[in-house]
Amino acid sequence: MIGRELDAYKFCCAHLKILVLGSYEEPNFSFLEELCRGLKELGFKSAELVRNFDTPLKKEEQTEEEYFYIKSCYWIDRVHCWIAVLFGKEFDCGTGTELGYIFSKHEDRLEDLLIIIKEGIKASRVLIGQIDYYRKRLTIYHFKNLKEALEYCTGFLINVVANKCNEIVVNTSYEWAD
Repeated sequence: MIGRELDAYKFCCAHLKILVLGSYEEPNFSFLEELCRGLKELGFKSAELVRNFDTPLKKEEQTEEEYFYIKSCYWIDRVHCWIAVLFGKEFDCGTGTELGYIFSKHEDRLEDLLIIIKEGIKASRVLIGQIDYYRKRLTIYHFKNLKEALEYCTGFLINVVANKCNEIVVNTSYEWAD
């Protein structure tokens, strides 16, 4: 019996759809890629950045900025959980917009959102105000390095898997970036 439960748990970890949000400016983008790679090595095989998806397709009349916003919203709506990484106010404009979308469209699922903040940074007052408004329902950590960020993410994701395993087993057919 234990072996079957362990197999189900591993299956759920591998198929948990995790969207990692954060600044694509360097060196932040490299950090996000390493975070996704580290999560995959830990068994969370479906950790992805919005950038890794081809859908939805860009329409000819859309600017790159419009397209990326539409693409972000599209994928935010199709995952089990989100990890938002904040690097400082000069880098967090897009991530703040994505968080605003999550707060407004998925307020009933804020337990599926992890916010990790680089230690020692200053975030924008508006973004901090949004986070403070929902703080009692959010999971928030400050990290110093990739190892620490991975530890926080892993603990959070283990809880998500425990709460969503049945949903994950039933719902594995989204057009995920494999």
